[in-house]
Amino acid sequence: MRPLHPPSTERQLARALQRLRALERRGPGEWHTVGATGEPAFQNGHTDAGSPWFPTRFRLTLSGGFEYVININVGTPLTVVYNLPDGFYDTDGDVPIHGFDDSGNALAFKVVAATGGGFTAGDVVHLGP
Repeated sequence: MRPLHPPSTERQLARALQRLRALERRGPGEWHTVGATGEPAFQNGHTDAGSPWFPTRFRLTLSGGFEYVININVGTPLTVVYNLPDGFYDTDGDVPIHGFDDSGNALAFKVVAATGGGFTAGDVVHLGP
């Protein structure tokens, strides 16, 4: 009786391992926490809301998009909260996102795609409640 699948060759196994490693590299990126050492700093008096809320952070997603978590104590309204490093924002157009203040109230933000209008590409700007 023949096996359902012929035995794998060493070359086929090596190729499968190579594909598996490529998939592992495509996993979601590590979280970058705003205000942490080596990460973007809060600006204009904005600070992290702290416990029990998740920290303000961002990362790349498995699909190549971006994921942002914003939970802040509002500093100066309608100003830059922090600036994202290159590669962590869409350059095709401003992106609206939502977040929360330290009381759980919804806030509106946008990620700026291109420098202009007093903002720099990558700025995360507080738009108000």
